[in-house]
Amino acid sequence: MNTRTAAAISVGAILGAGLRWLVTLWNGPGGVDAALLTVNVVGAAVLGYLSQYRLRPISEELGALVGVGVCGALTTWSSLALHTASEYRAGTAVAPTVWLGCNLVLGIGVAAATRSISRRQSSTGRSRTRSRTPGS
Repeated sequence: MNTRTAAAISVGAILGAGLRWLVTLWNGPGGVDAALLTVNVVGAAVLGYLSQYRLRPISEELGALVGVGVCGALTTWSSLALHTASEYRAGTAVAPTVWLGCNLVLGIGVAAATRSISRRQSSTGRSRTRSRTPGS
């Protein structure tokens, strides 16, 4: 990893952590479940969309900034696991199981959907480029 990529990850992590903090503040003290769901689903959406960029030109720094830095700091599967475990220890099983399921199902679903959208946009862009090529 070069210095520019490391710097991009660092800047992205600052932005992602700041966004996660704002979402947590916005949801308030009783909104831990909603905050975790929000940041995880948003992060999954962004990563799903970016996953198609492997097929298109994207700078290493931009991928590192958004994918590793922002999404890495924004999403918080470890906090979800800790919160779920503490709820189980407190004697509640249904609510944390539902929230965990929502995070998994929505996260995977939105990642697949945004990947599909990105794939279609990529295909449309390539077909437009081909149609403009002389002799085609």
